[in-house]
Amino acid sequence: MYSLIRKILFVRDAEATHDSALHSLSFLQSCKVGRAALRLMAGEIPEQPVECMGLRFRHPVGLAAGFDKDAR
Repeated sequence: MYSLIRKILFVRDAEATHDSALHSLSFLQSCKVGRAALRLMAGEIPEQPVECMGLRFRHPVGLAAGFDKDAR
């Protein structure tokens, strides 16, 4: 399935794809069914505490550089 989605996304302009991804995630998070679908896709996320610069986080966090360039 990823190979099909990848082909579709790589045909489009990078900015349009970026905006679509953020819009889709925002839409999915805005309703109960969408949040349930995201949980289903992500699977169970075990707690793996991380401490960084004196702050303690329940899970390690990773975000691709530049993905959230507009801080949305």
